[in-house]
Amino acid sequence: MSNISNLKGSPKRDTFKHAHKTAGKMKSAGFIASDLDLILIDKDIIAILDYKSSVDSVTETEKILYDVLGKLWPIYIVTGDSPDCGPFVITKYSDKEYVRKVANWDEFFEWELDLRRKHHRNP
Repeated sequence: MSNISNLKGSPKRDTFKHAHKTAGKMKSAGFIASDLDLILIDKDIIAILDYKSSVDSVTETEKILYDVLGKLWPIYIVTGDSPDCGPFVITKYSDKEYVRKVANWDEFFEWELDLRRKHHRNP
């Protein structure tokens, strides 16, 4: 397996998604789409994370996606304005329940580790 931990993301993927959103023919056809920001995985899916800035909200399209996927896996909205360093507020989508505020990535990974441990205790 190649080392993918240093990859930042694909500009071509982002261009593809943007083109889908803005292509004139697709707009008039009513084609809508959504993507997922981050999926926590071990041997199976643990949780789905969506990152939002403090001025973003969950779109109607995302609600459709989250309502379907939320029947299978927990979905968390991670809100923050400094994705490189935090702080982040974590909310569980299904019940809009505030979960935790973390000051930085170290605290975020403490929360994620706890989530992973709970997942393995309750398969």
